[in-house]
Amino acid sequence: MGINWKIINNIRWFLTMAVLISLRDNAPGQIYLLLATSLLFQALLLSYRPYQETSTSVMAFFNELCVSLYLYLMICLTDFQGENPFRDALSYSVLGLVILTVSANLLKAMWFDAQILKDWVRKKLRERRA
Repeated sequence: MGINWKIINNIRWFLTMAVLISLRDNAPGQIYLLLATSLLFQALLLSYRPYQETSTSVMAFFNELCVSLYLYLMICLTDFQGENPFRDALSYSVLGLVILTVSANLLKAMWFDAQILKDWVRKKLRERRA
């Protein structure tokens, strides 16, 4: 599924760019179409499991879930929803979600790097002993 997944991912990025460019004057349309794309991509991630490593699949789904949550929050923050007394709290929620997403991805990258470093040190120690 690797090559097919790259094609699906490229199609998704093309659709995202097309929505952002063609509907630049229609914020509600952008958000709803991007949300539909995100939900479809989540379903594809769950049904096809395109990554061999479970941690990569989990992170891909987590990131896509965060995209959907971000878009839901954007729906709440737009003017077409009318007056919203919780607008300030929602804006802090957006900020918190972005921080959570970036932190989780940085932690995963650091964990992955630590595993590579651990394997490299073990290999060097075995070579030294031999």
